[in-house]
Amino acid sequence: MKAKTVWILAGVIFTPLALLLAVASGGMGHGDYLAARLLFPGPMLISIHLFGQITPLELVLAAAQFPVYGWLIGRSYESPNGKQWLIPIAFHALTTVLVLALPNESFS
Repeated sequence: MKAKTVWILAGVIFTPLALLLAVASGGMGHGDYLAARLLFPGPMLISIHLFGQITPLELVLAAAQFPVYGWLIGRSYESPNGKQWLIPIAFHALTTVLVLALPNESFS
C-alpha cells in the first residue's frame, strides 16, 4: 500500500474520534469547546470570527481536515525534498495559536 494511501486512511479513521471529542467538549452548548478548538482550529476560527456559530461549512471542513492532512503528509514520501509534511503541521499550529489567543464571545 502506498504511503499516501496509508496517511489518508489514517486521517479518515481519526476523523470520527476527533469529531466525537470536539462535540463532547461543546457540552450541548455549555462546554468550553477546547477540544474542538485544538483539533479543528481552522474551522473553529471561521466559526468564531465569521459566523459566531458552527455552520455546515465548518462541519464539512472539519470532516475533511485530517484526510487532507494525511494526503499532504503522504505526498511528502513521493516528493524529492520530502518537506510537505510541514504544511499541515504549520497550518494547524498557526491556526491553533490564533483560535486560542483571539478573544471570542461565541465559544468561551
